[in-house]
Amino acid sequence: MRNLETIGWTIWIKNIVCVFDVDCFTETADFHGLGGIPHQQSLSLSECHNACLNNQSCVAVDWEPGNAGGRNCWILTSTLTVPTTQRGVITHYQLILSACPRS
Repeated sequence: MRNLETIGWTIWIKNIVCVFDVDCFTETADFHGLGGIPHQQSLSLSECHNACLNNQSCVAVDWEPGNAGGRNCWILTSTLTVPTTQRGVITHYQLILSACPRS
């Protein structure tokens, strides 16, 4: 697991600074990808983003606040993941590896 320090919406990974929704992820509101795996330990969007950054297979997350059973965060690992399914309560966040590369 990477050593992460979260301050508000900023995450520090070694010497790279990623600001959520600006540098590390692109946001697509009201859409989600297919084939996500629930990450029930993520209780906030920043925890969901951290879960993705700590998973070498993660390429995107879907955030569905208030979903039953604590399934707010969905980790997507398929490189073919695109936000194709419209659903008003979910926001898709595509990881931009060129902006926040992993070690």
